[in-house]
Amino acid sequence: MRFSLGNGGVSAQYDAPPRREGGGPGQGWAGRPRLTPMDFLPIPQADDLSAEARTARAQLIESHGRISNLRAALLGHVPSFRAYLEWYTLKDELVAVIGERAVSLFSYAISDEYGCDACSLFFRRVLEGAGRTPTARPPASGTAC
Repeated sequence: MRFSLGNGGVSAQYDAPPRREGGGPGQGWAGRPRLTPMDFLPIPQADDLSAEARTARAQLIESHGRISNLRAALLGHVPSFRAYLEWYTLKDELVAVIGERAVSLFSYAISDEYGCDACSLFFRRVLEGAGRTPTARPPASGTAC
């Protein structure tokens, strides 16, 4: 079987293993156990974290009060976790220059343009919570603004 995955016009193809006949519940391709959506990125238990990850976890709890599943999963690889959190550093620097509303609108525009539904919905809700509703983009006129 061939599957084609598209991402912004770029496609990749791979051969999927044949599905075994008679696979019962919990059976995936070729009799392998079926994965739940995020089994490939497990959330490590706090006791299983490295000392650096435990420190980062404690700092996050102190500053935010809780840890989302995404952040908890990223703690399994501290460089990825730190890179993800740099968004907040960038956001704070941008807010100082262009303001909170403009950062939210800019973030919404980027998310919407690149088709990230979860991100664009998040920023749309931020804007709506501030009493602003992003409108549809006007059709391109072919001239620069």
